[in-house]
Amino acid sequence: MKRKLILAITILITCIWLPCLHAQVLPQDSLALVAFYNSTGGPNWTNHTGWLTGPVSSWYGVTIVGVRVTELKFYTNNNLIGFIPEQIGNLANLFKLIIGYNPKLTGVLPDEIGQLTNLYGLGIGNCSLSGAIPNSIGNCSHLNFINLPQNNFSGALPFEIGNLDSLQFLDLHNNQLSGPIPSEIGNCTELLELRLNNNQLSGTIPTSLANCNQIHTLYLSNNNLIGEIPDELSGVGSYVSLDFSNNHFTGIPPWTPVWLMLNDLAIGGNCLTFEDLEPHFVGYMWYDYYPQDNMQTIIDTLLPKGSDFNIFSGTLGEYTTYYWYHNGLQIPGTENDDTLKLTNISEADAGVYGCEAYSSICKQPNGMPMVLFRRPVTIGITVGVDDQPSYNTLKAYPSPCTNLLHIETSKPIYNSAMIITNIYGIQITQIQWVNGALSTTLNTGKLPNGIYVLTLQDKNQILTQKIVIH
Repeated sequence: MKRKLILAITILITCIWLPCLHAQVLPQDSLALVAFYNSTGGPNWTNHTGWLTGPVSSWYGVTIVGVRVTELKFYTNNNLIGFIPEQIGNLANLFKLIIGYNPKLTGVLPDEIGQLTNLYGLGIGNCSLSGAIPNSIGNCSHLNFINLPQNNFSGALPFEIGNLDSLQFLDLHNNQLSGPIPSEIGNCTELLELRLNNNQLSGTIPTSLANCNQIHTLYLSNNNLIGEIPDELSGVGSYVSLDFSNNHFTGIPPWTPVWLMLNDLAIGGNCLTFEDLEPHFVGYMWYDYYPQDNMQTIIDTLLPKGSDFNIFSGTLGEYTTYYWYHNGLQIPGTENDDTLKLTNISEADAGVYGCEAYSSICKQPNGMPMVLFRRPVTIGITVGVDDQPSYNTLKAYPSPCTNLLHIETSKPIYNSAMIITNIYGIQITQIQWVNGALSTTLNTGKLPNGIYVLTLQDKNQILTQKIVIH
């Protein structure tokens, strides 16, 4: 009986340890790899040398130390098709997980990734992963780099990222992340590169980012960020490349000698004025700040006769020249006016106003002076009872218009031209109105898509109508 018991124990031990010795890893690691192989279409991989046949140490892309798997990495497209299984979390000693450039790798980044507390590098870029970046990633306190760009990750950037105080490289560009940049990211004081560009992030830049005083590459372009770029960032580290372009920023920090160390600074596609830009151009000329969004808001208002009305350009700047337009015609004597002042308004003042502002300091890439536009202001004049008999109306349809635009007036028009201006108040074309006509048809096929304004002069009355070409 005793000999039989010893034999049974020996057989049991052999059954447990023989596969382990053959595989050279603990069973939980080999089973996790098998699950990964099966869930990602292993038989169809470009290279699956050794997998499920020889010892685990011979499996392509796998590194072992002792009896534990420490690396699973494919540096090129290996035709992974499927999803990352939750068993990936059983590879407790995993040091690197690098399986990027597999566009048919879908599904989510499993929450079990947070069990890999020894993970140093995570690289799953250029795939098709979706869903949220799991909060559990904050458990991987040894992470040095996270490369998850060009996937379909959505939702908020987890604030648990701030737990990763060894993180030096965080690249999440070209995803669909939304919400604010968490202030906790300022806890990652070892950061050298932060790439969050081409997402849908909103809110302001947290001032805590200035705590990352070793950072040299900061890409936040093509998001929905607002407010001013914090002054605290102007004194941070040894910047090499900053990209804040194509957001909705309304201010940048004052110029300091730190900006001179930059190789690249991109701030175009925001809402910056000449007042913001001119000091930087004087101190540092080699950066991309063009174009900027149009200034102020669109205004469409009715005003009573005899009233006063001011139109602010919004561009500001010490070296600025202004060109104000009324119904496509330049208003003389306004070159020094950042605000157009209309006094004792009459019917002749009705119509569309626009402004072009040029800076003699800031230049376009072609060397011409940079231009900022004020969004259009449309003014109508309220008609009193005594004026009703002569009151005329203008109607244009359909809008949006794709081809033929029908234009009608309620009373005949004589000796007038129909002027078409763009949203900046600049004349695009002029068409003579047939004397005494009540209507006409305009082919808009040659006009680029956009918003335009039609203007007709009728005796002492100016008629305007906005149209959309699409």
